[in-house]
Amino acid sequence: MPVEIDANEKESQGEIRYLKNILVKHGILRKSKDHLASTAYYELTPEPQTFKKELPALFALVDFLRNIGQGQKENIWPKLQELTDSPYGVGPYALSLFMAIAIRYLGDELRLKPQPTQIGYAPLNDPELIIAVATGQFPSATVERVEKTKAVTLLIDGVYGLFSETPSTAGSHQTQTAAWQSLLAWWKKRTRLERTSGIYASNSIAQKFAEMMTNYETLATAAQSFLDELKIVNGFDPSANIDEAQARGILAEITNCKSTIATHADTIKHTVVTSIGMLFAPQGNTYLDYGDAIRTWFNGLHKDQKDKQAFWQTNPSRTLLDALNKISDVEKLLLEDIPASQAFNTGKVDDWTYDRTNEYVERFQKAKDAIDNGLPKLPSPEWETNQNPGVSSHESDLISYNNQITLSVTAPVGVIVRVTKDTDPTLAKQYEAVGEGSIKTFSVTDSCIYYLVSNAAGEFSKIIKLTFRNQDDDYNLIPETQAKLEPGRRFYSFRNPVDKNGLKVLLGNLIQLIRDNGLLSEEDISQAFNEAVSSQPKMKKGKQK
Repeated sequence: MPVEIDANEKESQGEIRYLKNILVKHGILRKSKDHLASTAYYELTPEPQTFKKELPALFALVDFLRNIGQGQKENIWPKLQELTDSPYGVGPYALSLFMAIAIRYLGDELRLKPQPTQIGYAPLNDPELIIAVATGQFPSATVERVEKTKAVTLLIDGVYGLFSETPSTAGSHQTQTAAWQSLLAWWKKRTRLERTSGIYASNSIAQKFAEMMTNYETLATAAQSFLDELKIVNGFDPSANIDEAQARGILAEITNCKSTIATHADTIKHTVVTSIGMLFAPQGNTYLDYGDAIRTWFNGLHKDQKDKQAFWQTNPSRTLLDALNKISDVEKLLLEDIPASQAFNTGKVDDWTYDRTNEYVERFQKAKDAIDNGLPKLPSPEWETNQNPGVSSHESDLISYNNQITLSVTAPVGVIVRVTKDTDPTLAKQYEAVGEGSIKTFSVTDSCIYYLVSNAAGEFSKIIKLTFRNQDDDYNLIPETQAKLEPGRRFYSFRNPVDKNGLKVLLGNLIQLIRDNGLLSEEDISQAFNEAVSSQPKMKKGKQK
């Protein structure tokens, strides 16, 4: 990984001054690629011997770490403290940078524990930690040298090559950190379903690999220990020294895991689409065939089956009717839109945390069955009104009338009919019953809704909804906002009548209100009405209507 120097940082800062004026100037840092905006990129010179004379303290620190034996632990603070004394006299800024540079040189061969008794190792890419160790905040910190064998190098390079989007330079080797970062970047691009270990065969290497990645993806020190975990996944002891043949075997299994993870989720999704597609009796087994079958099924539904307000509908069946009405992309519809709906509540298939295929398909089947079985099992009641001519059906089920109207309901043979006013007849405890084969009439005088439904053995026909509207209501007196005043102080507005019937309704309503409020006696009301009529001048015959 390159060393980045931001030219926008102030050179008064000790670290920047050392990086630019000392390390770059003396060739310890060499330009690795072109600048990007204000950032310059450098890499360490491959041979520490070249700066032994210019920076003896840095060379001494690198040499100290390189001479730690394999598996041996050393307390690093005495060495760092030595560099602050004569003849080196290194200050805290320089010592922090020297520590970071030495770690870069040792790379994957170095392990650090700020506290000797802590479990695991500390992340070597944490600048705050490096500064803390270099300035004596962890005087008991230990370092351990781990020698990389050819097999380990082969494994590291192999993992990097498998998962990195940037190929390695020919003849170069990758660090363990770079290999982990390439693996982690690939893993984070997988869907939640692909990252779910439970969808893979029990105790398979793919399942163990997915479990390892789930546990390690947020672990700060994962880069230092993931190789040991890969050994465990493949059946090796984490502390065992593997040879090159075993390293190649591990890489082969990881390659298989990568392939399995990339394809197994697609297998689940294909199973989902196929299982649902087959419910519609397709002519073939392609996604195009499934789409055609779904369209054919939907277009063949009876209008009553598409009635989303029918009492037998469920939230999932209503969702299907909405979703399948216009189908363009079968995969998106069956793998995203429907399962993520509130009614199905299984989430997009890619977001599943376990294989929910059976649960989802079963829920889909029940919703489809509700629609398929949605045709009424019983014949609907027959009805008509006494309007001229007689009316036996209405597209809008809205019946307007004046004064009153008669509704006649006929029960089909073998069933009774429930008639309710303003309530659902399938739920109402009280209703008018019309016996099988008989006729019953109802006098309707107000604006209301009548419901009719045939009933037998717990089954119902489609509910008929009849909305009656008494047009006389348009001429009733309308109380103003002062309705809470005393009866003698109440005010009303009204619609100007345009025919005799409207005038009759208005006058009748006025007389009714005066009488109900006890303002005048029956005799006074009758006398006032007659006097008002007789006091009007007679209309000329030409203007009479």
